[in-house]
Amino acid sequence: MRKLSIILASLAVIVAGCGRGYYVKQTERFAAQARNTVNPALLQEWATNLIAKTPIENQATWVNPDFTGIPKSIVGLSDFPVVVSVTRSPDSGDAYVIVQLHSNDGGPFRGFLVGNKSFKVKVGSDLHTYGDQWVHVVPWQPGIYIWGEL
Repeated sequence: MRKLSIILASLAVIVAGCGRGYYVKQTERFAAQARNTVNPALLQEWATNLIAKTPIENQATWVNPDFTGIPKSIVGLSDFPVVVSVTRSPDSGDAYVIVQLHSNDGGPFRGFLVGNKSFKVKVGSDLHTYGDQWVHVVPWQPGIYIWGEL
């Protein structure tokens, strides 16, 4: 019985590790696609302008991306509607824009975290909490990060 418990526990660890690895690879793949498609300077300009004109209510203000002038290259990354909100970092208080995209292949949510050039979030193997989701965050340019749901 003890051997069975050890085998099942080992199997659970292996499966959990493989699952996270899949999502990290998906995020890295999306990051490569975004870097080839999106102009980071235009993305940051759009985001900082949106931050400047959007009052943040409670924790976040959801905005209709159709009325924000969102770069078309962002919209082209998903066949589904884009979700945009402006929020503040609980750590630094910096305002930033969250762009959330649905995966075209049925995979995880992904998107961008964009603030001014001094905006920072945890990256690499660290997990960053985005709302109630755990995400893998990849740095792109100062103040711009690409994320994927784990």
